[in-house]
Amino acid sequence: MTSEKLTEFVSSLSGWASIVALVLMGGGALFIFVLASVIFDELKQGLGLRGAIPVSHKVAIIGLPRAGKTTLITAMFDLIQRGIFSQNVKLHGAKTIETVNRYIANLNSGEKIGPTSERGVFVFRFSYIKRLGIFRRAFDVEIADFPGEYSQQLTDEKEEFKIEKVAPKAGRKRAQRKKPSSTELRYTLLNREFFSWIASSREYLFIIDLASIYSAANGRAAVADIKARIRTSWQVIEDATAERGIGSSRNRPVRVIFTKVDSLLPAYESKISLDSLLYDKHIDESVNRQLASNVEALKEEIGKRGNANDLTRKTILQADFMTWATSENARNFADLHEFFHARVRHADDVYVSMTLTDEDGNRFGVKNLLRTILP
Repeated sequence: MTSEKLTEFVSSLSGWASIVALVLMGGGALFIFVLASVIFDELKQGLGLRGAIPVSHKVAIIGLPRAGKTTLITAMFDLIQRGIFSQNVKLHGAKTIETVNRYIANLNSGEKIGPTSERGVFVFRFSYIKRLGIFRRAFDVEIADFPGEYSQQLTDEKEEFKIEKVAPKAGRKRAQRKKPSSTELRYTLLNREFFSWIASSREYLFIIDLASIYSAANGRAAVADIKARIRTSWQVIEDATAERGIGSSRNRPVRVIFTKVDSLLPAYESKISLDSLLYDKHIDESVNRQLASNVEALKEEIGKRGNANDLTRKTILQADFMTWATSENARNFADLHEFFHARVRHADDVYVSMTLTDEDGNRFGVKNLLRTILP
């Protein structure tokens, strides 16, 4: 028995089996144990039975339409494909392979990706092996790309149930049924594939589009609206997980992802605070007409950057820009941070951009996000 075979065998075992093998090291029985195990290992390979059952890890991405969900998923898979996160990644399914490579080609060529339609709902699946010394563990990861309208339904205003007449089949009496609406919020959502999927997820990403907020006519209202939608979404998830007995939501990490941070560069370069962009035009314009005029021009520029289709042009990250952007933005979302820190064990913010680059030349924040959400 060669040392290479022994090492390969021990490293292929699950955690407890590896410990048992190491405890037996030095004994005469070890040779017989290892020999029999190697033979069995070879048989497993020949029968295609090699490897332990992988751990399922679902990542739910929740955000309003055009917040950049599909583009963010594509940017993550761009790194995954290049082996940035792990050398042992395998995509699963011909549809995943085709979609991922088509989206990456679009992203790198400057073509627009999305928005995802209801017919375009798709779950990206891949697996990888994580090694820690002699131990290893397999993970199956699923990232669902649902339309932003699905996320919007989590918090839309309630409506009354509508009665819809249904044409009877031959020999049956005319019947009536209730058409689902958002009055019965839990039931409507729990009957949808989207909500059922995110209720069983292990990681939650709430997407906030910085460009749409700071280019809005009434920025304060835009900030208040997105915070209310996120809080409501999480409370519905808490309620659903508790009632369905699928584990505590408190133990599931939450990431608030601020997308399109590059759109804030005009404000940074003009030395205008983000708070100034939240002004209500009809109230504040009379106080400082010059500031109001400058702010309007900046909002227009921020909106243009946020809606840009060509993401091939990359900008070097300016010194202190992220320090300015994160501190300015954090004040406006301080109560949302307090909300999550009171409800989950781990919550943090991640800023991403498709045109700013990090120290490695990758799209800003994507590498960090990928490392934090995967087990």
